[in-house]
Amino acid sequence: MKTLALRDRWQPEIQNLAQYLGTPPLVDDYLRQVWRVVPDPEDVEYIAAPVHQVRLARQRGYFSGDCDDSATLAACILAAINWPCTLVAIRLPNEYEFSHVFLRCAMDGGAFDIDPIVSADRLPIVGPVPWLDTLYVAVTHSGVTVAPALGRLVAREIAEGEPDGLLAPFRPGRFAERATKVLLEVESVFRERPRQRPSL
Repeated sequence: MKTLALRDRWQPEIQNLAQYLGTPPLVDDYLRQVWRVVPDPEDVEYIAAPVHQVRLARQRGYFSGDCDDSATLAACILAAINWPCTLVAIRLPNEYEFSHVFLRCAMDGGAFDIDPIVSADRLPIVGPVPWLDTLYVAVTHSGVTVAPALGRLVAREIAEGEPDGLLAPFRPGRFAERATKVLLEVESVFRERPRQRPSL
């Protein structure tokens, strides 16, 4: 990942993006807006070259991949302007594989993490979706550590039909404003008049 980031940092597309964004918070915000999570196939690990990611994003309007792809791209963008950053890989005890990768950047005497794969507030997302009450979600990146407690709380909440106050800070509704904007954008596509099929 480091090799790819350092190799591609001199590419004009990367240089332009780096000059435009300029700081870790702007890189993080930008990637959150245009990143689509696409996991690698089972038992295969791909890492897309940053310049390839940028060229594809120009064509399709978004970036895609998993955590190692986003961390490598962010590292490349910030390496292009010599911002001090470190790739951080997390491996659980007794595990061979790393379970997550993100980018940690030096900033204002502290650190700023770039990780567009997890929610912006870094918290789990748990509960019924406000605009689709038949859908209940339980999403967390720290599933191994919180799964036993979260599983009990979610099961009880679904079975009894009563909200559990312990889960209140994790409700999907906290993203309602952004979700509403995205939903309206998607709906607008379907509201447009259908195109007429050309006659033969």
